[in-house]
Amino acid sequence: MYYEDGKKLIEKKYFNQALKYFQTCLKNKPNDLRANFQMGKIYYELNDLNKSILFFEKCNKIQPNTPNILFNLALILQSTGKIKEAKENYLKLISINSRDIKSYYGLLTLDTSNITPEFNYKLQTLNNDEDVSIFEKSLINFIFSKLERKKNNVEDEIKYLEISHKQSYE
Repeated sequence: MYYEDGKKLIEKKYFNQALKYFQTCLKNKPNDLRANFQMGKIYYELNDLNKSILFFEKCNKIQPNTPNILFNLALILQSTGKIKEAKENYLKLISINSRDIKSYYGLLTLDTSNITPEFNYKLQTLNNDEDVSIFEKSLINFIFSKLERKKNNVEDEIKYLEISHKQSYE
């Protein structure tokens, strides 16, 4: 009951009130994965990133290598300047699922050199895969545009940006 009530408060953006519900959940069951996950999200929304990291790290201990937990943790680590740790999480996500476009994008935002030739090839393959969504292809083409920009190839950068933009609105 507390869990569902807390989620409703999060949806209404009543984060401080939701926090109390999930704290109650955790008093009764400290290793409840869902309650710890929601605490991580709440602290992120309240801009208490260090507490958010603690809760997502606890989630990762409770249920290791869960993509949603690792991705949230990577984003927050990146936001706090913990680039090496964020990169490790993105790489772990890609090792779990090499089709996780968001994690390639995360690596790109850390440093374009993180997109290795192997990753570039994988992204090219995914870009030609009919099972990849248009949104994901848009993100892939955006990544390609930034790689072209790094090479000072403005013409190809613009070409990929146009493709990405077009795909965003399909």
